[in-house]
Amino acid sequence: MRQYIVNLTNHLIAKNRYDEVFYKIGNPDEFVQHVKFDLDSGDVRTMNLDTLGKIMGSFEIGDVMASKKDLFNNVSFSGDCEEMLRELVSLCLAFAIRDRLDDHSPTGVPPWEGRIPGFQSGVKKVIDDLATRRKQ
Repeated sequence: MRQYIVNLTNHLIAKNRYDEVFYKIGNPDEFVQHVKFDLDSGDVRTMNLDTLGKIMGSFEIGDVMASKKDLFNNVSFSGDCEEMLRELVSLCLAFAIRDRLDDHSPTGVPPWEGRIPGFQSGVKKVIDDLATRRKQ
């Protein structure tokens, strides 16, 4: 993953608190839909076409782990190419953010640096960690 995408996804995760949303939703597919809608109606909506092109051109093979069906069934085209590009950028970023937050993703994508320790191993690990700390 190029540093530009790492920095952008780090910024979006921290700004929009997607790490917390990821663990609250608990379903990676629902999380992708949530983030796509959130980005499409917020951050990506305000980006100019040059920025959108830079983002799409910065993705490398393996950064967006989704099938063609997953990508293109979630992007609509009504004759407005700019709108379609915005939707595609939002969706690709949503998949990249999901893979950065998901420990079980086999993509080799760099993990998000601001991770909450213990959450990646599940709720049981968090509870065990808290119980251990309380005993100390």
